[in-house]
Amino acid sequence: MSFLYLLVLVPALVDWVAVARQDRRLERVAKPATLVVLMIVVALTWQGELGAAFAATMLALCFSLAGDVFLTQDRDLLLPGLAAFFAAHVSYIAAFGGAVLSPYSVFIGTTLILVSGPLFLAVRQGLRRSDRTRLILPVFAYVVVISVMVLTTLTAPGANDWGRGSILAAALGSLLFYTSDALIGLHRFVRELSWAPVTIMVTYHLGQVGLAYSLAHR
Repeated sequence: MSFLYLLVLVPALVDWVAVARQDRRLERVAKPATLVVLMIVVALTWQGELGAAFAATMLALCFSLAGDVFLTQDRDLLLPGLAAFFAAHVSYIAAFGGAVLSPYSVFIGTTLILVSGPLFLAVRQGLRRSDRTRLILPVFAYVVVISVMVLTTLTAPGANDWGRGSILAAALGSLLFYTSDALIGLHRFVRELSWAPVTIMVTYHLGQVGLAYSLAHR
């Protein structure tokens, strides 16, 4: 029933078009709808017991849905949005069972630090320029948690003998999610990029699908 994941692309495509056209009204419907459809598909295709991993996965999607709602409002609700996605990443970490310590995970962790450190410093400078210093600590916490989520998805599935498809989906999903959030930080606080808004949404939705698929088919 993996073909059901194609259904997620229907509202996702609508959202991408809405973002490209700067149609905020349509975006406020299509973006949350994408997560709702994904939650339904995950519930229908879940393999194995409906235990803690299933609950954590659904929580991750629920928190992501809340974050989407916050971030599509006309008011500046970035802080609640950050909090919602912070909780989503914590839930994903729990769903995957946490990172596995090994020489490989040390290498991945070091790489993430080398990438995330300069990225955070650039965003911090942008926050200071825009007089939004109150967001520096929340953004730092968010960078840490999404980095741990990526580390977890790149180490736990292989160490726990998941299927090859699930291992690949988990890796691609987390890296796409990370890319989306990195672009948000750069676009909003460092330098506006004309191509970023649509790219942010495409990588975000495909990232969510990858993570959800890997957990449902491990």
